[in-house]
Amino acid sequence: KFFKSNVCKTFDQAVTKICEEHALPYFKQYTFNDFRTKKLWTESMDNLVKKHMNVLRDIYRKFSGREVMPNEEPNMSMQEFIDMVTATKVVDDAFGAREIGVIFNVSMMTQMDEINKERHIKMHFIEFVEALCRVADRVITSISTKDDLDDAASSSARSLA
Repeated sequence: KFFKSNVCKTFDQAVTKICEEHALPYFKQYTFNDFRTKKLWTESMDNLVKKHMNVLRDIYRKFSGREVMPNEEPNMSMQEFIDMVTATKVVDDAFGAREIGVIFNVSMMTQMDEINKERHIKMHFIEFVEALCRVADRVITSISTKDDLDDAASSSARSLA
């Protein structure tokens, strides 16, 4: 658009112009990193995750590994993550099942090569922790009273155990 019309003299300038003027304003409306900066990467969340690290590792081990090849690093597939979340029975009218896949994807680290490698569909433990925190945040925001929150947390813990 900008190179062929001679608005920009080089292809590099044209790409920069289209990114800055057309793509970035569009993408800025999506704030996927807000959860990380405002909720996940906080001292209180760090303390909470550290306190429950053994339980988190046990949950990860219980629900992951069905699709892992011998000698492959442990990982969790999207289906395993979906099965784990639905087993907690937190999916309801306020938190739909189709949101689980989105949470899986935004919790994954960005991968350079999604054509020749499968890393983008293999959730490692640290990504699992983020995804589980996102699920908990989503469930908590859909629950209106403290009593409901206590009941949901107890029910989820019993379901996962």
